[in-house]
Amino acid sequence: MTAAELFVFLENLGVELDAHGEKLRYSAPKGVLTAALSDDLKTHKREILQLLKKRDASSCAPRSLVSRRSGGDDLPLSFAQQRLWFLEQLYPGSAAYNIHLAIALSGSLDVTAMEQSCNEIIRRHVVLRTTCRSKEGRPVQNIVSHLPIQLQQSDLSGLAKAEREVEALRLATAEAQRPFDLSVAPLLRTRLLLMGSTEHILLLTTHHFVFDGWSIGILYRELSELYNAFSRGEPSPLAELPLQFLDLADWQSQQLQGENYQKQLAYWQQQLAGELPPLALPSDRSRVTSYTYLGANHRFELSAELADALRSLSRHQGVTLFMTLMAAFQILIFRYTRQPDVIVGTAVSSRNLEESEGVIGCFAN
Repeated sequence: MTAAELFVFLENLGVELDAHGEKLRYSAPKGVLTAALSDDLKTHKREILQLLKKRDASSCAPRSLVSRRSGGDDLPLSFAQQRLWFLEQLYPGSAAYNIHLAIALSGSLDVTAMEQSCNEIIRRHVVLRTTCRSKEGRPVQNIVSHLPIQLQQSDLSGLAKAEREVEALRLATAEAQRPFDLSVAPLLRTRLLLMGSTEHILLLTTHHFVFDGWSIGILYRELSELYNAFSRGEPSPLAELPLQFLDLADWQSQQLQGENYQKQLAYWQQQLAGELPPLALPSDRSRVTSYTYLGANHRFELSAELADALRSLSRHQGVTLFMTLMAAFQILIFRYTRQPDVIVGTAVSSRNLEESEGVIGCFAN
């Protein structure tokens, strides 16, 4: 491990490093700094001191801000959006990249305030008013300046309880499986199910083109704060966003230009070179010849004792719990397949700028 790699690795583990003249000071969570890591730290002390001094010098310099774009027509897509547009061309009309949420609401509900809250979120986040179309064979996005929506409602309160639940599931499934047209905004659908006088279910369906897993937390938080304010007749408590998704997407594309782009491309061409055989998992079913998108989740819990043991092992080895579990997963796959080269993909938020933390959009890798 080089000094630079060790530096990043320790910071990811929560180890705080500081340079005081020629002295290196550090503090770490209990059990994180193993004997092996301490030895590596001593070995690379001089190089790490230089890295810390460079970091401190750059933090004192004026920060280059992401510039805001004025919007308009025929804007370029982000890298993630380009991938999703390409998949849409391959499999048009698919609902595979729909993201669907169901929020159970208890107590009396101000439907007008809820509709107002949804519209305010669409106004705040330009990406939810974005459409995509093909122009001369390449995808471009346009922004709709004003796009109010009406909260669709379905009253199920007159049904018996069992029938009510079945119908709610049917409607939720239908919303989740209804495809989006990327050329028609908004790429967000809302439907309110009235289950009883004090029971509602809010269905929110959007497309991955404008949304990712991180965005779910933003949506929940803003919906809660806006509804609480609007239901009391108060104005929005949320500050305007300093940047929009299109600003950050443009900045992201600028980082992958010229030499940096060529280095990244060369790395992945080397990593993925040669034949990449499909994973030969032993199964009592043959591999399907066409995509069905019939995925599933299997959830299970580890015992408290095993979870503690895994955390202890991770600390002892100087790695994160994620790294330990990923290694165990890959060993399991090898035991089943005996394939020495296994490619595993994991989701990364790709929100490397602080300004992106409160912005709805598709940043994920």
